[in-house]
Amino acid sequence: LDALHAEGRFNGAVVLGREGVVLYEGAWGDANREANLRFTTQTPVDGASLAKTFTAGAIWLLVDEGRLELDAPVARYVAEFPHAETTVRQLLAHSAGLSDWDDPAGLSNLQLVERLRSRGSPPEFVPGSRMRYCNACYDILALVIERVSGQRYHEFLRARFFDPLAMDSTFLRPARLADWRGTRALSYRSVDGVSQVFDVEDDEAFYGSANLYLSARDLHAWATSFYARPILPERTLTPALDAARFANGERSAVNYLSWYTHPDSARYVYSGDWKGFHHEVYWDPSRRISIVWA
Repeated sequence: LDALHAEGRFNGAVVLGREGVVLYEGAWGDANREANLRFTTQTPVDGASLAKTFTAGAIWLLVDEGRLELDAPVARYVAEFPHAETTVRQLLAHSAGLSDWDDPAGLSNLQLVERLRSRGSPPEFVPGSRMRYCNACYDILALVIERVSGQRYHEFLRARFFDPLAMDSTFLRPARLADWRGTRALSYRSVDGVSQVFDVEDDEAFYGSANLYLSARDLHAWATSFYARPILPERTLTPALDAARFANGERSAVNYLSWYTHPDSARYVYSGDWKGFHHEVYWDPSRRISIVWA
């Protein structure tokens, strides 16, 4: 990592742990060159799709508490959702036949669902028949969480995950970058050998699929919560970690917590990738280890 940083190929932080205990951590480079902010393992960065693992975890908490049924139609909880046969489970499994949002700038989750309803288009394939990676599915799941819990998405995550796991650096970004409090971590890319800011989009009001900011230390706490400090009861964690299954019996590469799952169902990984931000979280409950870079 020292060599990669010296070559201009890595800025960020790494945490390795076993049994929830940090064995090694390190950070390299600038999080915000203009503000002279150096990376630390506590620096929050745009977590991109890693937000999906939190959204799925929240759904399973509501299932465990008997407040939500996975095989119920989504429309039971979000009346504005237009596809009457699509279930919560199919959203979790990335198998609802939805395409990604077209130009979501400035629109809330509910406004995006209302746009989907106004178009009147059916799913692009039979829900539950196969997988297609689905950001829209997880933005809709965030609405399900809010309708069932009576709390805002980020408030629910704060109370049920972030505070109990001491994830002190994690937060939902404001839609407008002008509303940012403090100094923001920026991403960079090299153009003709010159490093330039490669910034995230402004005016992103949606959440569930993305837009959580997380540090390497916080992601380590999240990874270890699945094997060392359980945040989900075992009675719920066991079925949640099952690989999703489709109508033809095929096994998905992704489980119902939105983690990519090794065929032996003993190792799990998920990544976030947006603009210059690239993250990976890996955990192995059989070896009791976790590896994070952010």
